[in-house]
Amino acid sequence: MIEKKMNAQLVANGINLTGTQISILAFLYDHQKTVTQKEIELKFKISHPTVRGIIRRLVALNLVETTTSDQDRRQIILMLSTQGQKFMKENLKIIQDPAKKMESRLRDNIKKSDYDTFQQVLHQMINNLQ
Repeated sequence: MIEKKMNAQLVANGINLTGTQISILAFLYDHQKTVTQKEIELKFKISHPTVRGIIRRLVALNLVETTTSDQDRRQIILMLSTQGQKFMKENLKIIQDPAKKMESRLRDNIKKSDYDTFQQVLHQMINNLQ
């Protein structure tokens, strides 16, 4: 439900990318260094084939470029293309605002102490699964 609302807000702002695609672009934008496809898989807990499909679509849109690692040809290196960097610079506020509004809406009528406890319990549950 949250993802659908976030995607709808992106489309309403003229951004025809999914939340996951935006998250990957934002990760690449924030990490202006070499990022491997494997790092994306681990960071976002997405399977290899799913990440590969997302990256293919982003490459087709000329937002991401890929190369292979000189040390390990199996490793795919990802970076924002010039167009991808321009896209992120121009749209960062448009992308972040709906996320901030959604978080604010989700936290309405929840005391900070309750929210902090929820965060701690949630992180512990996630750690229990790893």
